[in-house]
Amino acid sequence: MERNILGLNNIELTEIIREKSIDTVILPVGTIEAHGIAPLGTDVIIPDKISQDIAGGLNALIAPAVPYGLTGGLLPYNGSMTLTKDTFENLLFEISVSLKKTGFKKIVINNGHGGNMASLKNVAERVYRETGLFVVTVHWWIHCADLSEEIFKKTGGHAAIDETAMIQAVCPELVRWEYSTKISKYCPHKGIDSVPVPSTVIVYDGSGGDPVNDPELSRIFYDSVVKKVLQTVSEVLKNIDFWVSLNLLS
Repeated sequence: MERNILGLNNIELTEIIREKSIDTVILPVGTIEAHGIAPLGTDVIIPDKISQDIAGGLNALIAPAVPYGLTGGLLPYNGSMTLTKDTFENLLFEISVSLKKTGFKKIVINNGHGGNMASLKNVAERVYRETGLFVVTVHWWIHCADLSEEIFKKTGGHAAIDETAMIQAVCPELVRWEYSTKISKYCPHKGIDSVPVPSTVIVYDGSGGDPVNDPELSRIFYDSVVKKVLQTVSEVLKNIDFWVSLNLLS
């Protein structure tokens, strides 16, 4: 069954929602910014692909990804793009209103970018207040940080071992390993901020790992992330459904 709204006509969409009792839609969200040897679209590609791989397990459809988000310290690097906070939040709210009109009751916002997090919290609260939609927001790299340490024995970071592995697993041709020698990693110093951030590869702590060209390990990591995200989001949605069934959520 086609689960991407982009690939359905309005008649098919209506029939699928009714016949398959689908009330959940996944909305991938990211931004466009420099990511070391990985593509500018890393923060969109990853959540969009995860969404494709969890939609069946959630009995959900997938809305078109929102590629533009809130880029801050990496904005000075060529190719990085940003929206204003108000534009971003209004865009996601208005998309949610349209999804509510279509018949969905729950939205899973599958986020790929740290700079979006505060605004996504604002959006989730506004969407519920003004539309009644329930919103679950996923930040995969935070929820799955333990998998990076378990599989790579290193902590992750921006354009570091975890994000680059995710891209290598799903779009290996987009990782330009030949540029590795032109990029160094940066570990932020407490009490020091700069625009631009001094590198496009940013590790969370001193044990953070540079990207590693290991297709097999990257695939293991990606599959583990998908499994964990699916398991957790399924649990959250089932709990929401339970309380709805008792007429204790509205």
